[in-house]
Amino acid sequence: MDEAKDFYFINSTYWKMFSYSHLNVFLDEHPKGDVYFWKLKRYVTYFFLFLYFPIWLVIEVSGMFLGRKGDLAQVAFDLSYVAHIVQLVIKMGYFLYYIEDIRCLCLRFERFHTSKHRPIFSRRLLGERGQFLRRLASTYYTVIYMNFLFWIITPLFIQPIIYGLTQAGFIAPTGPQNIIPKFFPVRYPFDETSTRNRIIIACMEFTVLSAGFTYFIPIDQFFVSVIVMVCSEIDVICKSVMTSKELTKELDRDYSLLLGSEDTRDRIDLKLFIEDHQRALRTTKKIGEVMNPILGLVVGNCMVLLCTLALVITTKMKTASSFSEVFREVFGFIVVMTTSLITLYLYSWMCGELKSSEEAVFGAVYSSDWYNRNKDYRDNVLIVMRQSYTSRPLRMMSMGDMDKETFIKGLKGIYTYYNFLTHFE
Repeated sequence: MDEAKDFYFINSTYWKMFSYSHLNVFLDEHPKGDVYFWKLKRYVTYFFLFLYFPIWLVIEVSGMFLGRKGDLAQVAFDLSYVAHIVQLVIKMGYFLYYIEDIRCLCLRFERFHTSKHRPIFSRRLLGERGQFLRRLASTYYTVIYMNFLFWIITPLFIQPIIYGLTQAGFIAPTGPQNIIPKFFPVRYPFDETSTRNRIIIACMEFTVLSAGFTYFIPIDQFFVSVIVMVCSEIDVICKSVMTSKELTKELDRDYSLLLGSEDTRDRIDLKLFIEDHQRALRTTKKIGEVMNPILGLVVGNCMVLLCTLALVITTKMKTASSFSEVFREVFGFIVVMTTSLITLYLYSWMCGELKSSEEAVFGAVYSSDWYNRNKDYRDNVLIVMRQSYTSRPLRMMSMGDMDKETFIKGLKGIYTYYNFLTHFE
């Protein structure tokens, strides 16, 4: 049996998370196909990370100080937008700089003893989780495409129509009219009414938004997949201490379809179980080390971005003469907020799942018949239970541990920060 081939669908889950970004070329130490395209994909990523986005940030920061004056909502939006781009660049740079450590997070499931002990069950359960991740990524990218639709595609069609109706006299002009759309209400250090400058701005914004959707969003999906697959493998390890009959009678769910009628295996040998458990612990420890700054950036960015967009939306709704005047822009902000909320929820949910899966090892070992075995066996069981009694929480920089409660606490923090900003309006 070719074990690597049997687990190929599961192992490829990490690569699938990158979608159209082709960042999976960094997971491959050596090209598997055409070397030219393998290098080209890498060089394109380097171009955006080390050249294009730094130049864009310089222009943005210059616009904040040299551009036209703005109210609190304008200043808050400019700051949050720059902070959002900065954290994306940092996250991308961090991903590339620690790529060797990040490669270690991609498990090779065929190497686990549990996969060899009960291969059909392991493949089916892990494959089920892989399918879940693919559906999750598909849903997430659908929301991203909604962002792309309302921030890029819609203005390209609506702005020329509005310009034509204004020139024909059907719409009263409220300011300088231009056929070239402006995707974001940020300030720039040059005249934005000029057609030439407007074209340059539109091209730059189009490239920034497209590259941001393409290159930066998949990194979050990849890290979520890492946590999900580690949780799945720990789940398989826990089930390996049960017999086939015990698994089919599990209260959590019916595992008979995953086991198959041909599976009559007994529980795995404890030494092999301990080796797999130690390997999973090393992986979760590495996840905690690698994900620490990533989690901090995600939580900090989501809190700042969400409350800032809430402030901008309420300000625009108060100052607008009609809802149709700001409908597209407000709806686009809401879609962005939804994306940020989904990202925050995914991270907090999966960190909580990892914590629960680690603690489940204690219950799985304790529920076996270890107390009827010899002294060496019982001593090994006690070691495993001592290691799994308390999980190793994932830290988010110096802001505390991240788990399922982080999402609720984050929403409370966003509401508090929003109220704080509104007092200066």
